[in-house]
Amino acid sequence: MRAIDPAEAGGPEVLKAVTRPVPRPGTGEVLIRVAAAGVNRPDVLQRRGLYPPPQGAPSIPGLEVSGEIVAAFLWAQLEQADRITERRVSAWTRYHEAFAALEREGRVRRPVFADGCTNNAHMYYLLLRDLEERTSFIEHMRRLGIQCVFHYVPLHSALKGRRCQPQSARHVSS
Repeated sequence: MRAIDPAEAGGPEVLKAVTRPVPRPGTGEVLIRVAAAGVNRPDVLQRRGLYPPPQGAPSIPGLEVSGEIVAAFLWAQLEQADRITERRVSAWTRYHEAFAALEREGRVRRPVFADGCTNNAHMYYLLLRDLEERTSFIEHMRRLGIQCVFHYVPLHSALKGRRCQPQSARHVSS
């Protein structure tokens, strides 16, 4: 990335464009593609050597910026991806085991995966028999403090999906 990063304290003459590696945001940080930077009094004092930047802060001036956030916590999340996935799979598995009896009774269908496929547990879903049971189930879970949503519509039964599928595939039902 291009930046202004004075190598030493001094007047405006120390402000020179340099190339620096793109920083990686850590926990609680964001990476901004800067469109405009404002130079305020602390920036001027830092350039003159009269006001040290906060510990851990870069020496690049521009405490006030506008631009586009291009990364937020991502690096920290990627470093913890295995642990995060393990926790999600653990919660997913608890749900899957808890709803097994309802599936045996024919009241719900639980997720199914083809042989050789893995599950990153990004969501857990149930298919209920009808609108009345779904509404009753969501209300029951709400009383338990668990939020459920019902936004999934299979592509083959969605309006756009029905319009775009070939005539020969229209016999498929949900």
